[in-house]
Amino acid sequence: MGAVFRIGAIFVVAIKRLFSRRGLALATMLGLVAAVALTMSVPLYADAVYNRVLLEDVKVEDATAHHPPFAFMFSYLGSQSGSVSWEKVQAVDRYLTEEASPALGLPQKVKVRYFATDNFKLFPQVDVAYASTKDPLAWIGFAFASDLEKHIHLVEGKLPSVAEASPDSPVEALMSEPLALKLGAQVGETFLAFGERQTKTKAERGFQIPVRITGIWKPTDPQDRFWFYSPASLETVLMVPEATFVGRLNSYLDDAIYLAIWYMVMDGSNVRSGDAASLLSRINGVEHRADVLLPTT
Repeated sequence: MGAVFRIGAIFVVAIKRLFSRRGLALATMLGLVAAVALTMSVPLYADAVYNRVLLEDVKVEDATAHHPPFAFMFSYLGSQSGSVSWEKVQAVDRYLTEEASPALGLPQKVKVRYFATDNFKLFPQVDVAYASTKDPLAWIGFAFASDLEKHIHLVEGKLPSVAEASPDSPVEALMSEPLALKLGAQVGETFLAFGERQTKTKAERGFQIPVRITGIWKPTDPQDRFWFYSPASLETVLMVPEATFVGRLNSYLDDAIYLAIWYMVMDGSNVRSGDAASLLSRINGVEHRADVLLPTT
């Protein structure tokens, strides 16, 4: 017990001295605070500068869109490697959709999947007999983007329904406002998309797809981080439901996928310059795995 009383007496004496020399105690405390602040200010300032430089370096600004820091875009380009079937992209689609974010080690804010066909010639329904010789109204592709309906405004009309699998069934689609104004297209109007690629029936290279326009769309906010490309670059694409793309277009075409994009915006707020090496290593790992699952991704 004597030891306990002696230790307690030390604290009592210290407290009494502090109260008897309040000014000196306050000055000592302020001095310690100032010393700690000065000691920590240099590394904190350096870390802030390095982090700002890092964020500036990872920004991507190009002609197609403005992407925030820590935005990742994986793509398969048919213009470079040739179109492929829906079945051939399933492995990499599952990996980039479900496993890429944990592999990168960053929380995910935005995820967009975008698939598009090669271009078709678009004709009025009455001109189908001259499709092989007459100039088209426009060159269009068919595409779908996940969660598109949450980021567009329908100027008129409604979202398209899923098309039947029959080759003669009309494909309901959304047309962009600029293309609709250019063509004078109206909701409910039917067109014919004429293609010249091998079909799964191997019957002929020339074939047609009836298209019914159910709605005219424009982006709700062109600067939204959802947009993997600038909305202006999607003006000549007819947007269809994913089920239509898979069940109707892919079931008829050998090479439905001309462009595939997996776009992810990650939360990099906790990334510091010292994490760059490990993050780059994880990015390289994801890139390599995607390329193994679908070469040239």
